[in-house]
Amino acid sequence: STKTNYYLIESQQQLEKFKKKNKKNFFMINSINFCRFYNSEKKTINNNYFVFLDSEIERTYDEQLLKNKRSLINKEKYWNCMDNIFSNLQSKFRESEIKIAAHHRRNFNNRPIARKFYFDKTLELVKNSKLVIAHHSQAIEWAVHSNKPILLINFEIFDSMTLTISRAIETYHKKLSAKILRVDLNYNYQIKRNFFNNFFKINKQKNKKFKNYYLNFNKNDFLFENQWQTISR
Repeated sequence: STKTNYYLIESQQQLEKFKKKNKKNFFMINSINFCRFYNSEKKTINNNYFVFLDSEIERTYDEQLLKNKRSLINKEKYWNCMDNIFSNLQSKFRESEIKIAAHHRRNFNNRPIARKFYFDKTLELVKNSKLVIAHHSQAIEWAVHSNKPILLINFEIFDSMTLTISRAIETYHKKLSAKILRVDLNYNYQIKRNFFNNFFKINKQKNKKFKNYYLNFNKNDFLFENQWQTISR
């Protein structure tokens, strides 16, 4: 409803769009996720556990906001499927623990399966993990910054909610060559024989390209500045 005087942009992708439109009223800043990662104290290490980035997908924010009593996702079937996937991973990699990074809107008393949920520790869990498991989450950015292998899990039921979730998951799969496991409408999935081949391998070239294009800039002279420091300057 009002005309924008200035734009704050966070990536090379946005920069190229603005230049293409010949817009000059913008400032380049670091994103919140970028700042939190690069200004965090602990170095990236590999501990022998896998972390799942919970998105509370079984009860979305929109559904809670609109007080919908019904959800498109069957909570019990969804979490039974996820628990089964976790068990299969632990069966294959026997010494690896599964840690669940609880979504920031999840109630502490709402822990749907008998596994440990970790609250307010997502960045730390990602940086120190051996593998990151996710659907569609902004915290995937930390997995990319940490150069961690990613396992994407795409449920067909997501398309009944919004097409953007599956599109984002498939984009991560394509752009990063990340492993992907697809689950059908009956909450069933198949793991092919060669699925675990090169399971922890990442494409470093694609990772670097993704970081410099979607998560930051090709050239960044204000690497450790947060948004307000840049705006103030």
